[in-house]
Amino acid sequence: LNGPTIRMDVGDVRLVRGHEFFISSLAVGFDASVGHRAQTAPTALRGILRYLWAVFAEIASLRTWRMTVNADGDLVRHGPTLLASVLNTPSYGSGMKAVPNARIADARLNLLVAGRFGRLGTVLMLPRLLMGWHLKHAKIRTRPFDTLRVESDTPIPLAADGEPLPPQKEFEVRVRPSAL
Repeated sequence: LNGPTIRMDVGDVRLVRGHEFFISSLAVGFDASVGHRAQTAPTALRGILRYLWAVFAEIASLRTWRMTVNADGDLVRHGPTLLASVLNTPSYGSGMKAVPNARIADARLNLLVAGRFGRLGTVLMLPRLLMGWHLKHAKIRTRPFDTLRVESDTPIPLAADGEPLPPQKEFEVRVRPSAL
């Protein structure tokens, strides 16, 4: 409450019908599916147990989406993709440092892309993500951007700052510098 006031960037997700805003993250694919599943987890599970239940339930029915991901007009990914999430902050979820170089007031958003992973590869990636070692993996990429376009053959699950959005086959994301 007593800290300095700063202007923050905002992410603007342009959907087929309308748009949504986010401050921290736009989960796209696997991480959005985990979030959706966590909301329907058994009520007896709380905190990290609820999240872990959702992660392993999602791994059990693991899927990828055939995505084409373009950042600032450059092709970043084409093919089976586990996730193509956008961060405006270094961490998301329960504090996972997904994109350590992300800054909330640098007039850029940050893409985190994971290519095709099987069940075992996804399970093995989890500790790396929690420890912040995932960025050295060959199937993981990050990239700052101003505009992003994602297209898929099938609807992709989305969540803006943890709130589910309707699955989309295509959408755009733009940074709104200093909008908040």
